[in-house]
Amino acid sequence: MYRKILILCLMLINAVCFGQKPLEMALNSGWLFHKSGDAEWMKATVPGTVHTDLLDNKKIPDPYYRNNEKQVQWIDKANWVYQKSFDVPAELMGMEHLELDFKGLDTYADVYLNEQLLFKADNFFVSWTAEVKKVLKAKGNVLRLLFHSPTAMGLEGLKKLGYALPSPNDQSKTGGMGKDQVGIFLRKPGYHFGWDWGPRLVTSGIWLPVGLKGWNTVRLSDVFYEQQKVSKDNATLLGHVTLQATKATEVELSVTSDGKLMATLKATVKAGTTTLDLPFEMLKPRLWWPHNLGTPYMYDFKVELAQGRVLRDVQYKKIGIRDIKVIQKPDSAGSSFYVQVNGVPVFCKGANYIPQDMFIPRVSDGKYKSLIDAAKTANINMLRVWGGGFYEKDLFYDLCDEKGIMVWQDFMFACSMIPGDSAYLDKIQKEASYNINRLRHRPSIVLWCGNNEIDLAWANYQEKAGWGWKQRYTDVQQADLWRNYQKVFTQILPDALKKALPAAFYWSSSPFNTKYAHATDVSAHGDMHYWGVWYAEHDFTAFADHVGRFVSEYGFQSFPEFATVKKFTIAQDWKIDSEVMLSHQRTDIGNQRIKTYMDRYYKTPSDFKNLLYMGQVLQAEGMKVGMETHRRAMPYNMGSLYWQINDCWPVASWSGMDYYQNWKGLHYFVKKAFQNLLVSPYVKNDQLNVQVVSDSLVTVQAKLSLSVTDFTGKVIWNKTQEVSIKPNASALLYTIPVIEVLKGNNKEDVFLAAKLAAKDHTLAENVLYFDRIKNVNLPLVKVKHSLKQLKNGVELSLSANALAKNVYLNFEGTEGHFSDNYFDLLPGETKKVSFITEEKAIGKLSVLTVRDTYKN
Repeated sequence: MYRKILILCLMLINAVCFGQKPLEMALNSGWLFHKSGDAEWMKATVPGTVHTDLLDNKKIPDPYYRNNEKQVQWIDKANWVYQKSFDVPAELMGMEHLELDFKGLDTYADVYLNEQLLFKADNFFVSWTAEVKKVLKAKGNVLRLLFHSPTAMGLEGLKKLGYALPSPNDQSKTGGMGKDQVGIFLRKPGYHFGWDWGPRLVTSGIWLPVGLKGWNTVRLSDVFYEQQKVSKDNATLLGHVTLQATKATEVELSVTSDGKLMATLKATVKAGTTTLDLPFEMLKPRLWWPHNLGTPYMYDFKVELAQGRVLRDVQYKKIGIRDIKVIQKPDSAGSSFYVQVNGVPVFCKGANYIPQDMFIPRVSDGKYKSLIDAAKTANINMLRVWGGGFYEKDLFYDLCDEKGIMVWQDFMFACSMIPGDSAYLDKIQKEASYNINRLRHRPSIVLWCGNNEIDLAWANYQEKAGWGWKQRYTDVQQADLWRNYQKVFTQILPDALKKALPAAFYWSSSPFNTKYAHATDVSAHGDMHYWGVWYAEHDFTAFADHVGRFVSEYGFQSFPEFATVKKFTIAQDWKIDSEVMLSHQRTDIGNQRIKTYMDRYYKTPSDFKNLLYMGQVLQAEGMKVGMETHRRAMPYNMGSLYWQINDCWPVASWSGMDYYQNWKGLHYFVKKAFQNLLVSPYVKNDQLNVQVVSDSLVTVQAKLSLSVTDFTGKVIWNKTQEVSIKPNASALLYTIPVIEVLKGNNKEDVFLAAKLAAKDHTLAENVLYFDRIKNVNLPLVKVKHSLKQLKNGVELSLSANALAKNVYLNFEGTEGHFSDNYFDLLPGETKKVSFITEEKAIGKLSVLTVRDTYKN
């Protein structure tokens, strides 16, 4: 075989022959683990965690079931040992360099090979490598990792500092730690120590794959395509190719894109690490766009590294060509804050994203795909990777790149001041450089943010502002803590970005106003988090009084659906105030807030199951007000990111999808509120206003139809007019006193239907009620339905002879989602809804409306 290759190479003088390229051997199977000091070894899964390995070996109960979380708090107090034996194939063993590569270790791990210490890992957020050529044997190698108790390591950090740091979400009491909140002293996901939507489950383990890599002479270690100038006519790129060589050698590099040669370079490199630059242009490039504005086109780029006529290495990357800017320009109200893509201002419609599980390695590729698909289906064009989790896996960004979903990327700091010793700052420097380099080619990442809510909470420049943190410390301590903050968020992080990704936009904290002023509920600069709805018990109408330039957090809670609740409870738990339900509600005020708003807007549901449904209706209808308010305020406001799209375990939270990715009412409402064309009727000062918002980049000609109808379908008032909807704009199209459209009818007995249509095709529609639903005289109604079989589910045809408010459809025991749900079925209307599922047998259909949840 080798002779044939040699002959072929000699025949094809201009061809490059394949040499011995880098090889890699996976080391993810055959692992054992035990508690340090115990004799019993158990099978382990890598990637994995101690908790999931103990669960697989039936040593602990499911931490998510009932109150079992409390029974597993001992795990993070122990040290754990992981070990495997392996042989090395002769081909790999014969290579000049052999490198052990740990993509992710959680978190403090002493790594030994054949009883020789290779390194001591101390950061969850970076990879770890070690040259092992001199330590490896052909057969009988033993790889052993000692994981130190993360809480013990955190206690060392606390003791070293000498005083506690504010860390309100660290559930130290649940963990048996009393007041000792230690999570912030570790470079590890903060949410592992608890949050107001998550449990305290502090993991250890090998959380990403492990491999043994071998290479000869020279290899590619990094490739980055810097986009220096991008327009629809041409793109100027500079390929930065980093090589590692064992000795001085001549190399030839070539860059191709979609099979077309873009650049070549011959050079002599020295032993060690060298970066070579290859400039090139692309004429008439296909640009990457957010999915709601165009195609998120991705080019296939390939770099080949040759030594003479021997091909030594190849690296592939998918690249999206786009021009991204965050525009902050002074205006009469303050200054703008919006994302501009390829010269177009983009309204960011989206959500905050948290890790999908407490045990990260068990989130399947399928769950990642279904979550991003669900985001795109709901017309979301931005996800914020929040700073209390982790820098996500490559697959997450692959999917966002492919689906055209922009990413607001936080660095991993949230809701706590930080230590400032040199060792901690050095970890942050390495962590920032590693993750910027890993992610800098991603077209989806449009913004890098230093932290979540720390500037707001500390409020250094306003004595009476903030969360009361400053007042706990002496003047000297305050100065030290603020100095530490500035070192990280105004020096280390932006400097790391400037070095690795000069064009990137950096935002030091979210929310943030200006350099010497902190964000408020009505900030006229930067971004804002508005929590007056929920924490301050503001009415939903207050969203209109608290509109910023970019609203990057706001939200309202609900419980998951009954099918989810049944997975972590038994019948005796089915009360909102039961011990188990309260343990799956992580904020002390949560249930009371839901009750307060429920009493304000709806009649009291008759039982537990109805309360769960009505909680989702309450959340969805309230958040609808916020989303529509933000979009109507365009272009003053250019972002609406609600808290939060997902959950990390089954819990009452602000999420639009529960832990099992069941869509709550909120997610269905997001789909409508975030579609490119929105018709939004609202009442202000006794005036009915109808506003239309368009994210489309072309003018839309349509017919606007308005009708006020009673609950049996009798039309009280109507209006039709032709409208021209300007691109990428919001406009008030119609206004009239409410009294004129009621025509003497009680506001509790009628509703307004608004519709935009073109050539009998509905472009957008909406419904408005003139009073709170608890005051509205909803009729008792039976929803009729028929079913039609589809290839991957069923289609329902639904109708009713009177208004059916917030129709909730559920095929009992069947996983899937509807094309629409929790919708208002208007009298005389026939509505078609599809149910998509992978299951062959579909359960019994149940239909529930608001009127069904109370007797009188």
